[in-house]
Amino acid sequence: FIDTQRPPLLSELIIRAGSMKSGADAGNICIFRMDNRGDRDMIPASLKSQVLGNYENDVRIAPGDYVLVGAAEQIYVLGEVKKPGPLTLPPDKTITASQAIALAGGFTQVAKQNDITLIRNKEIRKLNLKKLYNSIENMERDETLRNGDIIFVQESIW
Repeated sequence: FIDTQRPPLLSELIIRAGSMKSGADAGNICIFRMDNRGDRDMIPASLKSQVLGNYENDVRIAPGDYVLVGAAEQIYVLGEVKKPGPLTLPPDKTITASQAIALAGGFTQVAKQNDITLIRNKEIRKLNLKKLYNSIENMERDETLRNGDIIFVQESIW
């Protein structure tokens, strides 16, 4: 329900709806509004940065508006890491495979560091992170991850 006497700001509407959930991207919000001709206009909005306690791109919500909050970028680190699961990345932030494993708590005692699987869309590749730590030249070849990538760390038998 939107009060037509004083329509809420986008930030107020988000708070009324229960705030941003984990995995939401506060910098990627779209408001769909019907114009005078009956066409839907898209109004980009962001609740990412505040200036003097107010969001610089806070929009008044009108009756009939639809608000869509985009998903934050996530990669998944699974298998033999201490904290397996999704990692939510800030917008415009890049992360490498070794950084993702570090953010997932690092390798477990039985992790096979030289047999890591990277799944990207329909492509499956093998990574050897054990060799990365041997020299600076190898560190430069650390794989940069993309939204939706899955890193799976195998278990070592030995």
